Amino acid sequence: MPLVINLQNHLTVLIGSPDGLILAVDSLGRKLTSSSFDPSQKSRFGILSVDASDWPLTMGGITLDSNDNSTIQLSAADLDGDGALELLAQSGTGNLNVWTLKKSSSKVGSVALKASASNISGAMTGPTWLMAGGNGARQNFFDVSTLNSPADASPIESIEEFFLFPSPVRGPVATVHLKIGADAKGARLRIYDLAGVKVKDQSWENLPKGLQAYNQVLDVSRLGADVYTALIEVTFASGTRKKWVRFGVIR
Repeated sequence: MPLVINLQNHLTVLIGSPDGLILAVDSLGRKLTSSSFDPSQKSRFGILSVDASDWPLTMGGITLDSNDNSTIQLSAADLDGDGALELLAQSGTGNLNVWTLKKSSSKVGSVALKASASNISGAMTGPTWLMAGGNGARQNFFDVSTLNSPADASPIESIEEFFLFPSPVRGPVATVHLKIGADAKGARLRIYDLAGVKVKDQSWENLPKGLQAYNQVLDVSRLGADVYTALIEVTFASGTRKKWVRFGVIR
């Protein structure tokens, strides 16, 4: 069960491994490492309060007894009231190690959060995840009321999504799916056949940010069975953005 704490003003995730190590990664997923052989720790500038620190921390190595539980149970608490957290690690054999972590806290004041897949960013305040299940009752519950509302992202003048559906088109009309990142003055849609001849030209004005209503339909009843190319041009305050797609018509 991982822990989430504020360590040296960074959101940090701690987790125990079966080989007796306590690993740490930051909010970007980067592994934290440090060595007591580093000259910068000669004056006890490591993470640990009482000594220079090797990170990952060690619980004593791998157990060779198959009857022993290799799981490491982690918890964190401010045991002496000094504002810094103590990290408690208990092995399956019952051994208990305790470290005081310098510049650690159960609160995250303002930490940037990022998800590599969705590129999400924001600010977080409130309690962290200090023990198995999140709290002493092990409710596995995080109170989202402690989170700040995410800041509104600045509008981006871009065409986020554009296509015609259904594709292939079998009926007399095709619906335009258009999602834009900012308000636009207007949009122009042109359809070309395989020879490059323009066969349709349609425009709309005053488009709001976001997904446009599905009332923008294109009459394709006079188009024969073929593959066509659609060009959308959206005019924003700073200029025009373009996007091309292809769609089919079946008769």
